[in-house]
Order: sequence, then structure tokens, then C-alpha cells
Amino acid sequence: MCGIVGFINQNDHLKKSDLLDMLNKIQHRGPDNLSISIQNNVYLGHARLSIIDLNSSSNQPMEYEHYTIVFNGEIYNYKEIREKLQEEGHVFKTQGDTEVILHAYEQWGEKCQTFLRGMWAFVIYDKKNNILFGSRDRMGIKPLYFKKTDDYFSFASEIKPLLGLDENVKANMNVVSTYLLTNLMNFDNQTFFQDIYQLEGGTSFKFDISSGEFEVNRYYDLAESIKNKRESTTNDFNNVLDTSFEIHVQSDVQVGTCLSGGVDSSTVTAKVSSLLKKDKIKSITAKSISKETDESKFAKIVAEHLKIDWCVVEPNYEYFKTNIEECLYYQEEPVGGPSIFMQYAVMQEAKKQGIKVLMDGQGGDETLLGYERYYSWMLSDLIRKRKIKDFFTEFPKIVKNSKLGYIDLFKQYVYFNNFKLRVNHLKQRHTNMKEVYIDLAIANFKKLGYENKSLEELQILELTKTNLPTLLKNEDRNSMLASIEARVPFVDHEVIETALKLPLKDKINNGYTKFCLRKYLESMVPKTISWRRDKKGFEAPTDIWLKEHMEVMNKYINESSLLKEIYTVLPELNNISDKEVWKLYNLAVWEKQYLSK
Repeated sequence: MCGIVGFINQNDHLKKSDLLDMLNKIQHRGPDNLSISIQNNVYLGHARLSIIDLNSSSNQPMEYEHYTIVFNGEIYNYKEIREKLQEEGHVFKTQGDTEVILHAYEQWGEKCQTFLRGMWAFVIYDKKNNILFGSRDRMGIKPLYFKKTDDYFSFASEIKPLLGLDENVKANMNVVSTYLLTNLMNFDNQTFFQDIYQLEGGTSFKFDISSGEFEVNRYYDLAESIKNKRESTTNDFNNVLDTSFEIHVQSDVQVGTCLSGGVDSSTVTAKVSSLLKKDKIKSITAKSISKETDESKFAKIVAEHLKIDWCVVEPNYEYFKTNIEECLYYQEEPVGGPSIFMQYAVMQEAKKQGIKVLMDGQGGDETLLGYERYYSWMLSDLIRKRKIKDFFTEFPKIVKNSKLGYIDLFKQYVYFNNFKLRVNHLKQRHTNMKEVYIDLAIANFKKLGYENKSLEELQILELTKTNLPTLLKNEDRNSMLASIEARVPFVDHEVIETALKLPLKDKINNGYTKFCLRKYLESMVPKTISWRRDKKGFEAPTDIWLKEHMEVMNKYINESSLLKEIYTVLPELNNISDKEVWKLYNLAVWEKQYLSK
């Protein structure tokens, strides 16, 4: 895993020193090697974290013929692609995946993206045709940001390098207001920073340097890719998941896993452990200091059953107080809650343990209906399909095998299936927010189209626009800060496509979410794990931390010019939820770190 930066210097606005400054800001992403390339007015930089083919010959920027590439990620099927290319006469000098992308681009052009299976963000400079081409993997696991002005076009794996090219850093109030009102982020190509954009998952850009023409094209659409696919079976799912795990464990360095004790992380840990029998893996668990949110006992059951090395980190308030602002700075944009800090603690502990590749269970909930809110949408789907008997049959099954009681389930069903009610509820929580910002946020919320969607359409929305993109972004920043490559086997596009085409009974059955994954897991761990009903997942002791941190948060919030612009009167912290307090605090910290300079 690595970091990439670069720019096209159109009017001699930037210098080599600007490229070096950009590269230094992402050095944590790739401490093994820093290199640059300057050709004509195209400046490219690369920070390398060596995972596969540790030889220096695989350092970047890498040149081949009239092509130069900077690449961040892993192509898991690069050996198969290399064999195809060798049949076409291509000759390779390295054993890594970077050179394979270069040759694939020469052979197939932009179509090369469709051959790749993995996670990536790469940019290729075609010197002969004076074109800069950039691509991001289908699901957006690896990040890529860009900024275009009259003087330059710049790109980077993180936002910080782009900010250093311009002193005029402003907040994007469209995104800021949407975050405060709805907690939604990464819902399109916008960022919290004005004029800085992300290249969305499944898209590529092409910059014709001679003409100045710039375009972004979508090469992968999840909804279109499954439109004509047949219904999947559990065997299909098991096979594609097996394959995903097999290709994800490829590494020439120490591999570990995140282990919360939930179904997803337990599946990852059990499967990786079975595949890497010769190399005993290490698993890291973040233990909450609150009994209500601590699930380390489940992680312990898994670790002892699998006989793996198990490390536990238990971040207390002092650790939180000392490190939370560093965590938030490297996230670069506000986050949804303090649970992100539990992941930060896991990554930092993994670094101490010498782990360079960490496997995680992100994506399992979104692909297999793991969240409680999916019950409401499932029930709505039954009504839409006029399966009234099934609707009333499922209700008691859900209550029996989830944390929800009848009243809670009914409330969720009404709330998540009444868009106007949701909008009114959001407005009532922010009565002091200025109307102009409420309107901006609600317009973005409506644009996502939560109304009148089928269960499959809602899953696709959360996989591509709302939930998963934010989780992937957060994990990328936390892992890369620790110079660790995070891998997510559930986010393999073939796993997702297969899971989406499973019948409902294989996702929610007898009230159990992720039913087929539980069946997949039950032979590998005790049933107390595979058939758990109390989902948590590295949940932070939010009430304890925020209560201790209240004086600090109050100071930040009261000194925030940004919040005073958004609200007619700042909310009383004692009268709002911890979630809302956190967002105000996080935004105020972000303002001080990035806008007050």
C-alpha cells in the first residue's frame, strides 16, 4: 500500500519543491521509499509501503516505453493478467503488480480497468499522447482526490497535499450542513473542502494536456452489473467468498486481523487463520472500558478456539484525550462518531506488533443485511410485494433473534419507511440551524432517493453512496497513519455482486441477519459466536469519554466561527444527544486544524 501525488503545471505556477512538499505530507502511507518523476510539465510522486515483491525494482514512479505510473493498492489477479499479456508478447522485468498495470494499459487502454480485481488508485502519464489517465477501484477502497484550477491540475491519495498548493482553504458548506443535519458523508464526489473532489469508486479521469479537456467517466456500475445476473445460491456465495479470502492473503510480510468477536471479524479471522496455518496470525481487539459496549469476551472465545496470537488494547480516557486530535487530523474530514478512535487504537497496536497487512470485515453488513434498520426495509419490501402473511410471520422471528422488542421494531419500521417523518425528525433536532443550511442538507438527503426503493436498491445506495464509502475512507486513514495495509475481503466486487443476488431467505432468516454467513462460519467457531444476536463491533465508550471531555469540547464549540455561521444560537450541549455533541466538536476541531491558518 502506498501514497501517490502529482500535478500538471500548466502556467509554471508550481515547482519541484511543491511536489516534494506534497510527498512529505503522505510519507506515513509509504515509508519504505519516496521517489519523484518530472517529465515536461507533469510531476509525479510516490511513497511506497512494500507488501508484495519487496525488491527495489518495483519502486515507483515506474516507467515503461512512453508510460509512467504511480499506483496505490493491490491487484490480486495480477499473475493471471500477466500470463495473458505474456501470451501477447509482453516481457516483464519485475514480479509485482505495478508493471502489470502498465502493460495492461498499453494492451487494452482504458479498458484495462475491467480486467483488474483488487483495490487501487493509479495515475498513468502517456508521454507520447500527452494524456494523464487516473482510475479508482470499483468500490472505492483506495482513495484519490483532485483539484483543477486555471494554473494546475493536481491529485493525491489524501487531501492534505492538495491544500498545501493554495492558501485559500474554504469549507464546502453543502457538505458541512449535510453532515450536521443527517450524518451523511461521501455521498457524491464532493469533500468538506471547497473545490477539492474525490474520484468516486468505479470511475476514471482523462486529462488531455494538449487541449486542456478533462473528463470523468464511469466504467463500473453496481446496479447495472447485477441487472441481468441469475439468482445466486449459497454455494455460489461460499465459493466466491473462499476465492476472495485466498487472493486477499497474498503477502510477503506479516498478516494480522481485526477481531471484535462479531460475525464478520470472526469469519475473517477464522478463514485467514486456516489459510495461513504455517504463519501463525496475530489478531487485535479493542476492548471498551464500558461494560455495556465491551465485547472482548467474544473475541477471546474466537482467539482461544483458533489458537492464534491475540492482542488486546483498552484505550482509556487519557489515551483518548492525548491522541484524538491526531486521529481526527489524519482523517482530514469530520467523522460520524468516536468509535473511529477504537479503530485508530487497533491500528496503532498492530503497528507495534509488526503487522503490515491487516484484514478487516468491512462490507459484511451492507452486503448481507447486517444492520437492524434493514429489518424495516425488509418488512416494507414484503408489503410492496403483497406478502402480507410473511410480514406478520417475520415480526415475531425478528424480535426473538435480535436485540429489538416489538415496540422498538414497530417504531423503526414506521421511521425508516416514512421519509417525511425522517426529514421532520432531523429538522427538530436542529431548530437553531439557519434555514439556508437546513435546505442544503435536506436537498442532498432527498437527492439520494431513500423513498420508494426496493431492498436491493437500498443496499446498492448504502454500498456506493452513504455507508460503505465512509467506512472505507475512515479505515484507509487509520491504517495508513500506522503504515499498515488494510484489506477487506467482503468488499471484493464479485462477493458483493453474488451477495446482492442471493434470495432474502439467505440474508435474513428466522430473524437472523447475515444468515448465509453465519452458516459459512458455524463450522469454524463455537455457535456462541456464529449465532450471536447482540451486534456491536469495536463500539466506543462514548458516554464515558465525552463526559470526561466536555470541558474541552465546550471550548472548541464556543470558539468556532464556522458553527456560529451555521446556527442562529449554538445548541446547549446538555440538551442534545452525544451523537450531536460529537459532530459539533469534531467540526470545530476540523475548522481549527484546517481552516484557521
